[in-house]
Amino acid sequence: MQVARKGLIMVEDFSEWKLQGEEIEQCLIQGQTIGQIEDSLVVRDCIFDNVTFVDCDFTKSDFTNVLFRKCDFSNCVVADSSFYKVRFERCKLVGTNMSEGFFKETEFYQVLGSYSNFSESKWNKSQLEGSIFKNAYFNHNEFKNMEFKSCELRSASFLQNKLEGMDFTTCHIEGLEVGIAEIKGMKVTTAQAIGFLNLLQLNIL
Repeated sequence: MQVARKGLIMVEDFSEWKLQGEEIEQCLIQGQTIGQIEDSLVVRDCIFDNVTFVDCDFTKSDFTNVLFRKCDFSNCVVADSSFYKVRFERCKLVGTNMSEGFFKETEFYQVLGSYSNFSESKWNKSQLEGSIFKNAYFNHNEFKNMEFKSCELRSASFLQNKLEGMDFTTCHIEGLEVGIAEIKGMKVTTAQAIGFLNLLQLNIL
């Protein structure tokens, strides 16, 4: 995912400028606090750098070729939205509702996403790397060519998913909420596998 800063339009006040139209293209939004916006956005070829979103609801939005760097979406709603070639880099997504999303060629890098909600989402050629998603919800997701690398997934919920063939060996998955059907075919370390023994209801002597 590449968004060149050169040639982008600097937006001084996103909240005021957003009222002028629905589509946001080739813009740089930097160092702002954006609060209490409830709207569906169409965002293409943009960079959001060090932006804090407060009490925002962007349900049914569309993001294409967008970089979010050091942005804070905590407790915001971005549900039922589409993300194509989007990168979240060192962002905060604590308690963020991104359920029913479609993520294609999307990256989450060094993201703090504890208690976030991605339930009912679809993923294709996407990656979570070096990120913290403790107590997050990934229930009933569809994963295709999905990668989790060096992520903190303690007590995250992965119920009603097909995880066969997915590699969690570099992740912390203690307390992961899964059922017997979900763990079938998962790639885990020996130590990680021991943590799933309680699902088998075995008495080890």
